Amino acid sequence: MLQKVFFMFGLIAFYLAEGIPLNLLANEFMFSAHMLQQSLLLFVMPPLLLYGTPPWFIRAILPKSFVEKVLPLVIHPLLAVIVFNVLITVYHYPAIFDYIMSDGGGGIVSNIYHLILLVSAFQMWWVLVCPLPELDRIPGIKKMAYIIVEGLLIYPVCIFIFFASKLLYKTYAQVPVVVSLFNPLEDQQFGGVIMKFIQEGTLIIALGFVIHRWYRKEM
Repeated sequence: MLQKVFFMFGLIAFYLAEGIPLNLLANEFMFSAHMLQQSLLLFVMPPLLLYGTPPWFIRAILPKSFVEKVLPLVIHPLLAVIVFNVLITVYHYPAIFDYIMSDGGGGIVSNIYHLILLVSAFQMWWVLVCPLPELDRIPGIKKMAYIIVEGLLIYPVCIFIFFASKLLYKTYAQVPVVVSLFNPLEDQQFGGVIMKFIQEGTLIIALGFVIHRWYRKEM
């Protein structure tokens, strides 16, 4: 029952991120809305869906040879944390971000990059919320270290966005103001806060989850 609840919340996170009005605001009007959308897709949805997916379903859709030989390599902690953070750092480089978003976030380049980023998010979260018991081989202490490293590696991106003294992304420079509380620069800074707040929150929850599981195994 609990698995079903987590899976349902994962689908709700996906719906909120990709549905109206957030998707429209994210692609056309507000950088902070875009960061909220990406935070839901990268930090909220993956762990919920992974925790909510029963092992038999994954074994049914993935070839046995892939699960036994390829998947353990893909979910290696060092590879997972590097791939995800390189992709998210590159994504927020202004010239690259503006190029990806130049078609309103709905073109081929945008869709491909966002899909790759989403897959890397599942890869990163799989290390912590492994839905297959036979692949959950990383001890609790190493998972804690992994969470700390992941939390630290995204700091440069958030600091870069939050402390910028000018507007970094031309995509949102000339858009209509839909929330009068923020000018474009403040909206940009608020976006950095949103991403870091949600990322930190989900990692803290994951840390509690890991500690709880580790404690139960030791007892």
